[in-house]
Amino acid sequence: MKVTEQERQMLEVLREWNDLGENYRLVIEHRDGAWELELTGSHPKRDAAKARGVGRTLSQAWDEMAPLGM
Repeated sequence: MKVTEQERQMLEVLREWNDLGENYRLVIEHRDGAWELELTGSHPKRDAAKARGVGRTLSQAWDEMAPLGM
């Protein structure tokens, strides 16, 4: 299986957050030909973070990830 650069980046972020003791949630939804990603993370010593991306492909949705105000 060939993994895209964006998929590799996503896995690296999740591994890094896990190693740092982050609590996180990744929601991946595919509906009506569009991918939507929502990543939420929190750590006792930092403010919560939330980002969302939408695209025609999973890679495009990851590239479009942008922070959301919380």
